[in-house]
Amino acid sequence: MASPYHHSLSSVKKWGGDVDDYLATHEWLDASKELHGDFRHRMLRHHSQGIYEAARVFGDRLTLSSGRVIPTRWVGEQHVVEDCGFIPSLSDWCKQIQPAAWMNRPSQLSQSTTSPHTPAAERDGDAVADRRWSEVINQALQDRDRTLPIVEIDQEIWDSYIGAMLNGIEDQLRAS
Repeated sequence: MASPYHHSLSSVKKWGGDVDDYLATHEWLDASKELHGDFRHRMLRHHSQGIYEAARVFGDRLTLSSGRVIPTRWVGEQHVVEDCGFIPSLSDWCKQIQPAAWMNRPSQLSQSTTSPHTPAAERDGDAVADRRWSEVINQALQDRDRTLPIVEIDQEIWDSYIGAMLNGIEDQLRAS
């Protein structure tokens, strides 16, 4: 696994300038190593959305010490391709997650009075919403070529699902 420094050396060879011109961007892309020390850290920023997020964090363009101006996305794309071999989408990463029962038990914190570890039958959750989530997950798993956003669900359910999924990924990485 390359370090941000080695990615920066590669950027210098490609576009000129100094290592310090690129180091912050490469460090940001690899910051998730703090959560998980192997390749799985990449699922948090090594994808097309992560590259666009880097441009939002560091600006659309980087001005190198040589005076050359390059798109920040180029640096992100170079980093991801060096680590993954191509630029995956977030959906590419999500398709590889093996669903576990705890990932499909949503509850609203303001309404839940029980532990998330309490069996579903004992919780105060909304059984209709639980069934809807199960339908969404099952549909996505049945058709691996489709991504979850294509499944017809309302925006509030989708936003809630993505938030719960990302929290679950971070919790899983911390636990590993």
